[in-house]
Amino acid sequence: MQSVQERKNTIVEAANALMLDVNCSSYPLITSSSTTLVSIISDLTLNPENIIETIGILDALDTFETIKVAVTYKFDGIELEHYPADLDMLARAEVVYHELPGWQKPTTGANTFYGLPKQAR
Repeated sequence: MQSVQERKNTIVEAANALMLDVNCSSYPLITSSSTTLVSIISDLTLNPENIIETIGILDALDTFETIKVAVTYKFDGIELEHYPADLDMLARAEVVYHELPGWQKPTTGANTFYGLPKQAR
């Protein structure tokens, strides 16, 4: 990338979640590319020491009363220690969620951690 070679600031945008990553998920439930920061560094041959900042986007969650976070899976009533790689098992597994209170306030203007609503931190 020319901007990197010229030591200019460079913005890289990624749009997919980790569990869609071609290296981290279960085929066919994947995208065609890598979605992790490590993959971006590798694919673009960036020096990780030059990465100053990463930014996450929360505004899609601003209107939710609760935020459900998957914490594990159960299969036939037994809690699994790992993500089920077997697609038949995954199809029959029950997702166990931890529910967090939503913030129901805009996060669009927040540019620091403490600028976020308390529940979003």
